[in-house]
Amino acid sequence: MIFIGGTYPKTKQYRSKIKEHCFHCNNDGYWILQKTRQYLSLFFLPITSFKTVYFYCFPICGQGRTLEHDEFEAKVSNAEPMSSKD
Repeated sequence: MIFIGGTYPKTKQYRSKIKEHCFHCNNDGYWILQKTRQYLSLFFLPITSFKTVYFYCFPICGQGRTLEHDEFEAKVSNAEPMSSKD
C-alpha cells in the first residue's frame, strides 16, 4: 500500500490601515501582515495544522520581522484582508 503525504502552506495577508515609517528604506507606507500555516496532508487533503508563522513586513523593501500571536492579533484589528493564497 502506498501513502502519499506531505506539507503545504496556506497564507492569509492583511494590509495595515495606518501608514508607518520604514527605517530600512526610509519610506512611509502601509505594512503587510502575513499569517502562514503549515498543514500536514495525506493524499493531498489537509489533515492538521502543525506550524503557524506571523510576519510583519514593508512591501517596498521587504524588510520585516516575525510576530508573536498576541502582537499579530492586535495589529490585525487595524488591518483589512488582501488576499488568500492556497
